[in-house]
Amino acid sequence: MTFHLSDGKILDFNDQRLFASCGLWMTGASFPLSRIRPEPEELTLEQFRFLLAAKKTKIKPLLLDQTFISGIGNLYAAECLFRARIHARTQRQ
Repeated sequence: MTFHLSDGKILDFNDQRLFASCGLWMTGASFPLSRIRPEPEELTLEQFRFLLAAKKTKIKPLLLDQTFISGIGNLYAAECLFRARIHARTQRQ
């Protein structure tokens, strides 16, 4: 998909893995900002621990849940868990 911007620049959207979607917002429409969750680099360790403490689920699906934390995809979740030496199926108690 190609967007021709008003300043003459072009923005190309190309999702090679075919997971993404694109939507059109009509003028005056608003996005519910309450649904946007912080990205990992926006959280302190203490804030992340606080968010985790309220959850009792497997860690990898939780990291992939964009309503829990934004911006972590499958590859990043797998790499983070590998580096932390946490098995992906580990469940919070």
